[in-house]
Amino acid sequence: MGVLMNSFFSLPIYKRNYKQYYNGHEKYLEKQKIWFGNQCETPFNNLNTDLKNRMEQRWYWPPWKYNDIVGYLNIGMDGGKCLAADVYLRRKYFSRKHRWRHGDFSTLENQHILYAVEIEKILIDINNNDSYVKALYTIIERVKCIIKKSKRKYYLWIPSYSFECFDFVRAYKELKNIYL
Repeated sequence: MGVLMNSFFSLPIYKRNYKQYYNGHEKYLEKQKIWFGNQCETPFNNLNTDLKNRMEQRWYWPPWKYNDIVGYLNIGMDGGKCLAADVYLRRKYFSRKHRWRHGDFSTLENQHILYAVEIEKILIDINNNDSYVKALYTIIERVKCIIKKSKRKYYLWIPSYSFECFDFVRAYKELKNIYL
């Protein structure tokens, strides 16, 4: 496990981005419509509206935001003056050679989220919010590089707002008081 002691937040890591997920869903729907039409010996679009709606609901994929996650980037402090981060992945997304994959795991056990890697921590000025923000963006870039080098192409979700809107100095002071 990493040295992260006080967590600020986690960012999800997805199997694919939003657009790829829903493009995949559209392709899946088209295949299902052709298959079902062949089973009924009637083109899907010629079926009655009620039946088409029921079948499309049956083939529905759950929302991307909560269901295509392979892991998380957990970001926080090491308990001292360093911003730290750890990556956690679902067991089934580790390489087959990794020790977490050895054994005969059930479908449920393959969904367990386990520690994967520590991201190199960064020394910061704990009384300067800009120092936190700069270090945070550096950590995010490091994780993106790790993802880029991996055989599987994952997607680290970054919020659409900037991290400058967070008061990390205050958050860390409050976190330290909780754990004293």
